[in-house]
Amino acid sequence: MAQRGLDTLADLGDRHVIFAMCDPCGRSTKLSAPRLIAVYGAELAIQDLKRRLTCSRCGERPREIRIVYSVPSR
Repeated sequence: MAQRGLDTLADLGDRHVIFAMCDPCGRSTKLSAPRLIAVYGAELAIQDLKRRLTCSRCGERPREIRIVYSVPSR
């Protein structure tokens, strides 16, 4: 079975957490996948997300987007 990649916002599941890191001011923020989908649409390519976002502190574009899979605690 081929593993499905994370190409678009629609590929993100309930356990994926998205972080945007701003290089100029050092801010890091957790982003909501449902909110991003509501604003930009489910078919937005994750690689294009950085060009759409700006830091709410300094106004610069994020240097990095990280997607983390959160494993539930037992």
